[in-house]
Amino acid sequence: MRGSTATTVHALPSRPKLTIRSAALATFIVAAGCSVPGFHVERGDRLEAYLDRAAERPVLVVDIDDTIVKRGFWSSLRLWAHAFYLRDHPLAGAPAALKVLETRWNVIFLTARDDSLQNQTLAWLDANGFPRAPVIFSERMLYRAGTRGEFKRRAIESLLARGLAPGWGIGDKAGDLTAYRKNGLRTVLILDGPQDPDLDRTFEALGVSILPSPAAPDLLLFDHANAWEEIGNRLGRPQGSPQAGGPSGRLNPEWSRSPRRSGDRECLFFLVQFHEPLPDPREDS
Repeated sequence: MRGSTATTVHALPSRPKLTIRSAALATFIVAAGCSVPGFHVERGDRLEAYLDRAAERPVLVVDIDDTIVKRGFWSSLRLWAHAFYLRDHPLAGAPAALKVLETRWNVIFLTARDDSLQNQTLAWLDANGFPRAPVIFSERMLYRAGTRGEFKRRAIESLLARGLAPGWGIGDKAGDLTAYRKNGLRTVLILDGPQDPDLDRTFEALGVSILPSPAAPDLLLFDHANAWEEIGNRLGRPQGSPQAGGPSGRLNPEWSRSPRRSGDRECLFFLVQFHEPLPDPREDS
């Protein structure tokens, strides 16, 4: 027994090998989370059809999580567990608005979800009446916000390189808007109320410190309940028609003269928009 015990003790020098392996595994995991993967396109036939009408229909890139569906702990659990995800409801008006918008824009869903989630995602989109548009997934999981943003930037860059025309991008995170802006897309930011922390993160990423600012999103919406009705009104109007309904979009003069302060957000909450009217990319050509 003692001999056996001594053998076990003297076997400890083998532990550095385990440490090296653990370090190598950790390095691999970090590298996997930081490097930018390729992307996987579902419904590629629709994407090919878009190329035939690219000149008259610029792209409308739409994020999924917290843009057309609220994402939280239980929602994420249902999604990853492949159980009951169809119970999650879209943001009010999102399916109807995108059905209208697809008649004027080449709608593309671009998500940082990896392609292991594609079946649940596509089934959810179909079950909730969204247009049958191309959906772009990451080829693997992305853990860092910066990596997700860079993934989206490269995906949009690839789409435009194929001949699609830049139009608008709709999202809820700083990474979404920087990816859109770097590819020449005009931007819509959807937030969950004026205290949403993504307001500060997005303004910092875009270099916005005082409003109004040309670097600010073209359309800023703080209310999940009404955001898609407003988007449908603004981007769904026929070319050359007056801006449909809603607030005038004029900025409170106090915002023009002073730096942004968190206490002023309630004021902006009721104003909703910065710019009037929203420009149509096709009117520039």
